[in-house]
Amino acid sequence: MLNRIVASFYWIGRYSERIDYTARLADVNIYGHYKLSDNEEYYNSVMTNLTFVRNNVREIRQYATNRMWDCINGFYLWLSDHDHAAEHRPFKVLNRVRNEVSLFKNVADSSMLHEVEWRFLTAGEQLECAENTARMILHVLDSLEREEDLHNLEYHRLVTLLESVDGFEAFRKVHANHFTIDKIIEFLLLNSLFSKSVYYSLFSLEENFKGLKLEYQLDHLSKVIRLVNRLRALLYQSLDLKGKTIVEHREFFNTIILGCGQINQEIERSIAHEPEMDIKDNFHRKLAELV
Repeated sequence: MLNRIVASFYWIGRYSERIDYTARLADVNIYGHYKLSDNEEYYNSVMTNLTFVRNNVREIRQYATNRMWDCINGFYLWLSDHDHAAEHRPFKVLNRVRNEVSLFKNVADSSMLHEVEWRFLTAGEQLECAENTARMILHVLDSLEREEDLHNLEYHRLVTLLESVDGFEAFRKVHANHFTIDKIIEFLLLNSLFSKSVYYSLFSLEENFKGLKLEYQLDHLSKVIRLVNRLRALLYQSLDLKGKTIVEHREFFNTIILGCGQINQEIERSIAHEPEMDIKDNFHRKLAELV
């Protein structure tokens, strides 16, 4: 029972972060004039993920807070009103979507006890953020047709990539106005102080699970921690990508995305681990040892 609840919180984190990513990706396509594939229905994707979040919160109402439900349900009702959404230009709808997601995250963070459920919700957000930043870079790389396009990207496309993850001002503090694709990739992958960099997200995820393992004696989380650590180490291979082809760049980012998928699979296995000895049992065992 408790494992199911933890899984719901984990996927609430992932789906809510995915809504934010989908809105940002739509922004990139609208303002960056990148080519959309025929099967990328962004509003449907937002609505689908929002429905998943709402359903998960509804199923665990006794463990989530009332403010979380009110927030996500209000978001759902607003987006369900297609006539209302159609009255706005696309960028206003997308901006509202991102604001609603941010509000939900803040409500969850401020109204929940920072115990197991909150940790798994946060883990879902952290892993999704790492994967989505890599996907955003890959999306730009996939829009390039010739090798020379890689290092001749227009200024506005480089800026759009940074703005798509709210990284424009943070990047300028580090690199001033030296906008190159190599510097931007390095920043979005390896910067340890920017919250949406892949490194920062994975480091936070690793620390999150180390805390869970120690506090609740969940030794079966060790493999998750090892996989996250291994993927963080892989990120530094990006420093060798300078001068590489577009295909080699794409292969690298696909490897990162694949690594995030493997971490997700192991997290799901860990949630289902030992149904007869769940997290609640471990907590009481730890408490008894302390007494």
